[in-house]
Amino acid sequence: METKRLILRRFLKDDFAAFAALIRDKMSSGLSRYDNQFPTDDEGLREVLSYIIGLDGFFAVIVKAEDRLIGFMALHAIDEETRNFGYFIHSRYQGKGYATEAAAPAIAYAKDTLHTRKLMASTAETNIPSVRLLERAGFLRTGRGDASFIKDAQGNPIVFSSLHFERIL
Repeated sequence: METKRLILRRFLKDDFAAFAALIRDKMSSGLSRYDNQFPTDDEGLREVLSYIIGLDGFFAVIVKAEDRLIGFMALHAIDEETRNFGYFIHSRYQGKGYATEAAAPAIAYAKDTLHTRKLMASTAETNIPSVRLLERAGFLRTGRGDASFIKDAQGNPIVFSSLHFERIL
């Protein structure tokens, strides 16, 4: 898939160094506590990369002008007609419209190739850039809830307010 500035393609084994840098950047973000956790060690990252290479809905986001991997778009299967929409853009490239630009072909792929009928997404209520991205991509807010993906130093869950979205395709 291609846009004016980006290429979205499946991940390759040769992407390991860029993928590792991307995930380490993601996990060092203050927003990482609001998302599923990734390993940050080489062995764990190699396992994750090997796994996502085989998925039909996980794409590397490449800036054409730099031939640089800067993010990912994910369409995780929930059931035959529903996918969870996820994304991340490296912190050095955030705020430049890349996620919005990459979302359009990913959503079209979900509809036209994967025959998805509904996309779902959730984000922390405080993650305003993510909320805005979902709204620009045509998602409607469907609810609010509490979520927790990590624990504090004492082993207690870190709970946050999340917003839930969906888009019918």
